[in-house]
Amino acid sequence: MKAVVFRAPGMPLSVEECPDPTPGSSEAVLKVARCGICGTDLHMTGGHEGSYSAGMIIGHEYAGEVVALGSGVTTLKVGDLVTSLPVRGCGQCGPCIAGDPMRCTGPEKQSASRGFAQYVLVNQRSTVRLPVDVSLADAALTEPFSCGLRGASRAGIVPGATVLVVGVGAIGLAAIFWARRMGAGKIVATARTDRAASFAQMLGATHFIRSNDQFDGELIEALGGPPDIVMECSGARGMIDRSVHWAKPGGRVVVLGFCTDHDSFVPATALLKETEFHFVNTYTRQQFTHCLDTFGRESIDFQNLFAPPVSFDEFPTVFEQLRTKNSHLKFMLDPWLERGEAR
Repeated sequence: MKAVVFRAPGMPLSVEECPDPTPGSSEAVLKVARCGICGTDLHMTGGHEGSYSAGMIIGHEYAGEVVALGSGVTTLKVGDLVTSLPVRGCGQCGPCIAGDPMRCTGPEKQSASRGFAQYVLVNQRSTVRLPVDVSLADAALTEPFSCGLRGASRAGIVPGATVLVVGVGAIGLAAIFWARRMGAGKIVATARTDRAASFAQMLGATHFIRSNDQFDGELIEALGGPPDIVMECSGARGMIDRSVHWAKPGGRVVVLGFCTDHDSFVPATALLKETEFHFVNTYTRQQFTHCLDTFGRESIDFQNLFAPPVSFDEFPTVFEQLRTKNSHLKFMLDPWLERGEAR
């Protein structure tokens, strides 16, 4: 099969022929239909702390069709359309039993992040079937939108709450999406450019304010005061400090942005304001399933968020371009698309 392989920081990703996966007893093979490029992929291949291992097939936002089953699989059948949590837990430790396999503490915890390929191996415990009306492309958004759900849940959003979302990539837009559904009264989205303003408003932001010298005043005017909750989704250095500054006294700062740099803030400022912090990384299986069910129940149209699907031939170039520019919210690999083929 073809797959995208990470070789070393600073080197372009390599499209290579790799062995087709063979399922073990409790595993299934998916024919990948779409796999989204995540900001974490850009960070983890860019030479930052915690880079991917050399030789690794990357990609963790995927959906596809079951094409082969291990002998012990009882919950899936060939032809099922599914997506999968990107970590397969051991199924026996406390977090796994509690439905939180992403925090698995067992020795058998493994990454299932190999979605930039024609086929990927998944464990039956990690898979979730797609609702009837959810496309495979939309299903590949389940992973980042589950992160947004976890963040919004940790934020303790109540009806009428005022929320500032900093950064409107996929995670920021997911935070907006869930804040609206949890009843937030006013939601301000902010970013350095206006590129994602229409996306933010489509998913529920009541205001979009471009980051500028007048931002603080414009924020207060839009919300009628400091926000109850700040959701930091940019991962930019210095934004935790700014989030503490923006939040109301006794407010919450929820950090979802993936920052690999050393950063700082003034603890006394947070102490005097009694700012409550939450750092969010993953989600539970229940949250992952709830996210996918919501996509199906509400018949949400995500098509305006997608760039045209990317082929293997185009993928390394598109991936590198995303380090500096992005005209769409989400770029996805179609492993079966040929260069120049109609999309």
